[in-house]
Amino acid sequence: MFKSLTLGVALLWLFHSPQGAKKDTHSASLGDVQVTVTATRIASDQDIQRYRLHPRAGYYVVLVFLRVKNVARYPSCSDLDEWLQVKQGYEYPRSSGFKMKAPDASNVLPTEESSGEFAFEIKAGTEPASLKLVRNTIGEELCAMFQHRDTSVSGPESVSLSLVGLPANAEQSFAQQVQPPTRKAHPPAAAKQKIEVEEQQSNVIMMNDGFEYGVIDYGVGRIQVRNQGARNTTVPETRPRFHGPILPKPKELSDFTEQVFWVKFQITNKAEHLIGKPRYFPSVLNALRVTDNWGNVYSLRYPNAADVGGTWFGAELPIPVGSERREQYKPHESSSAVRLIPAEQLVAQVEELRIYLSHQSDYPKVYFKIEEPLSRQRDLLRSQADTKPDGLSVKVVTERKAPAGR
Repeated sequence: MFKSLTLGVALLWLFHSPQGAKKDTHSASLGDVQVTVTATRIASDQDIQRYRLHPRAGYYVVLVFLRVKNVARYPSCSDLDEWLQVKQGYEYPRSSGFKMKAPDASNVLPTEESSGEFAFEIKAGTEPASLKLVRNTIGEELCAMFQHRDTSVSGPESVSLSLVGLPANAEQSFAQQVQPPTRKAHPPAAAKQKIEVEEQQSNVIMMNDGFEYGVIDYGVGRIQVRNQGARNTTVPETRPRFHGPILPKPKELSDFTEQVFWVKFQITNKAEHLIGKPRYFPSVLNALRVTDNWGNVYSLRYPNAADVGGTWFGAELPIPVGSERREQYKPHESSSAVRLIPAEQLVAQVEELRIYLSHQSDYPKVYFKIEEPLSRQRDLLRSQADTKPDGLSVKVVTERKAPAGR
């Protein structure tokens, strides 16, 4: 898998050897968050199996572990792009499609933390040097505006965090902050906490914000975004008879999106007397995290201009856009929302999709499980009636940490 054993040993020495009196920067503030690189290593054979890595010939994978903490007074608006910088001057983007648990930088509550890891596939012969993080400043400004902040998100647009002098495992970085425990102080492997799983046939989840979130329809098909016949008309093409360029006709807008996996949600304030704001959903800026039975991770997101034909001209989703930006809900008031995953992003033979509303590290962990999602071939039309709950293959799964000693 690697070029040679010598290359692996040399790179491990680069990561973990002392660098004299030089102090390396492993932590920095970026937007709303404080980011700390806790560990890094070359992916071993065990890592390749665990994370289902598939490096190309002539490449190897570097794993980088991070801890992200919200240091702002609001739910974090930070949206970061990750790049691995190598000693030779090249930069490699974060690799996607692997079974990794990336830390959350957006929508993290004040003072809360999120941990996870990234994988970078880099060319053999190059030497990892630092992790470059770049803010999405446009998305941050929109998020801050929706939160009615007093000030905008500030700070540098990018930072580079050194990968030199870090441990190979994230657990070791925490141990370095306190007195190293003796061997007897380590808990035995059998003491790991067990997870209890409860599954029930249901399409609604009651969250701790007082709101009920429901999957009321879904399918693999197209979403009708314009009334048929309401698309723009093109001007007949005119061509010079003997000379001059031939101009292409304007692209005709479509009444439907391309093939997508779409989900229609309903959000209801279940309080008897209190006006409330949903904490978990909907937000046009933050996508919902989705995993499949293979461990792949997807983003169930709000449709964009490319989904509706490259322009919003004449387009209107089946769900009015205004309902996505509602600040408050009266008791028992509801709204709907549509989210999608482009069909080409889904891998073959997907047996189930899990849709998470809250952070993946929260417990109890509650999520929607849709069974055989690709088998439901169904378009979403403007005047389409919702399916009855018993016609949906949706379950609600709850994972809890078992009490100690059980």
